[in-house]
Amino acid sequence: MKKLISLLAFSTCLSAIKAQYVIDSTFNTNGTNEFLEFAGNTVNGQKLAYTATDAIIVAGRWNNQLTVWKYDQDGTTDGGFGENGLSYFPIPSSDFTDVKSVVVQNYGKITVLAEATLQGPNIDFWQGSIVLARFLADGTPDSTFNNTGLVIIKLESGFEYQPRCMSVDQNNRISVGGIASVYGDFGCSSGVGKWFVANFLEDGSLNTGFNAIGYVQGTSSDIAQTFQTDTPFAMVLDVKALPNGKLVAAGALNAQDSCYFSMRFNSDGSYDNAYGLNGRQINPIQAHRILSNQQTYAKILADESILYHVQYPLQGNNGAPDSMMFYVYKATNLGTTETSFGTNGLLTLNEITGGIRLAIDDQNRLVYAWYNRLPAGTQRVYFRRLLPNGSPDLTFSAAGFMVHEPLLNDPFLNASSMNDILFNAANTDLTLVSFRSAMYAPNSTFRVLNYLIDPNYSNLGVENLEEDDVILVYPNPSSGIFSIDVKTAGTGTIYSDLGILVGSWEFSKGVHTIELPNELADGIYLLEISDHHSYSVKKKLIYQK
Repeated sequence: MKKLISLLAFSTCLSAIKAQYVIDSTFNTNGTNEFLEFAGNTVNGQKLAYTATDAIIVAGRWNNQLTVWKYDQDGTTDGGFGENGLSYFPIPSSDFTDVKSVVVQNYGKITVLAEATLQGPNIDFWQGSIVLARFLADGTPDSTFNNTGLVIIKLESGFEYQPRCMSVDQNNRISVGGIASVYGDFGCSSGVGKWFVANFLEDGSLNTGFNAIGYVQGTSSDIAQTFQTDTPFAMVLDVKALPNGKLVAAGALNAQDSCYFSMRFNSDGSYDNAYGLNGRQINPIQAHRILSNQQTYAKILADESILYHVQYPLQGNNGAPDSMMFYVYKATNLGTTETSFGTNGLLTLNEITGGIRLAIDDQNRLVYAWYNRLPAGTQRVYFRRLLPNGSPDLTFSAAGFMVHEPLLNDPFLNASSMNDILFNAANTDLTLVSFRSAMYAPNSTFRVLNYLIDPNYSNLGVENLEEDDVILVYPNPSSGIFSIDVKTAGTGTIYSDLGILVGSWEFSKGVHTIELPNELADGIYLLEISDHHSYSVKKKLIYQK
């Protein structure tokens, strides 16, 4: 048995049960609900929120109307909300309405931030504007909010506005951040425009106690200060109201400048000089490009640290994208690089997809989710769960990576895209909303999916297996060929240290030989073998060519 013990030194933990997300069969019987009532229309659920009773709020668009849906816990629309579970505001003269955020306030009112592209005085041009809408808990418009429940505003003439983010403080003041582009020049590659942060009172009016006019609007040089920028363009991607009345904003400069930034304001709109340099912090990033579009976003966490994300395609030999690089950069609550995250603050993931969305659970783990389309139209939901330092959470599914197929034989011809993902307050439910477009009517729909953080799965459920159940791996280290002595039939998978799948096999009882691809880099890989009784063993494979 001494030889067996020495081999076990290469093992990590032997776990009987691992955490997973399980589709909620009480939610519309199969965990999903697709909104199909308006065939032939453009319908898109874009952002999620929970009420205090765990009803699900979806905010989005129905044609050019800003729309809110309310779903009960059983997955049906709430007939007591608005008209049969939905409520909406027609946006006058609107060509396009795009919801950016939704918040359920502490007294049940629902506030929605959107961008609307509005027809100008001449019929041949359109301009983007900030839209704020507020609904009462029963879905009726809140008449205390700008008398109608709706605010449509451009802060300054000569600019069109792309709001990107919203935060509501304990006094129900609303902070909005985004991009102010010089009218007619938004498509300019050099980035002609400004960033903005605006503050509104509970009644929908601009808060003149914030910078005297209710907003701050500036160029990249206002943020960068001593850093020399190439263009004036910058975009605020997230804002967070703090309990002390201060406000944190975070975003990115133009791709030519390749910088992330953050800044902190006092309640009166002045910069908080205790933060960064004169209230602002700039972080030049040379490791990757920063795209000035919807593929770049930021998330300010509860402790005021910040996650920045950018995703862009890598081109294959034929010029078509063959993979997507997804970068995550983390800053501390002072805006400086969080060197303990990833590699000196930067984490790189290679996912063959777009539209990755993030949620944070009650243990500050990062949960990324996305859709991917497989051959024959099959679509799957992918989850990757990371620890707060960016490393894979090996207690979750397969080395921190989980795949689920919500519906078999999905009839849609193209892939869905993930719009939002959110945990409820108790961290028992995980809800997703996705956009669904097809080559037949309806033109588009959306689907809500609800998962349970199953209480039968526990991150602490670790126990030792009997020696006869142990799976032996030898030689280890190896130049690429490993022998696997399997004591029970099961499925084997190998992942890199970043959780990227290398290969998978079906094992019968006995000795098997596997060979790792020669193009893999030297290093440590994780072999996981799961039997048909939910037991699994994880072992490190040391690959040395």
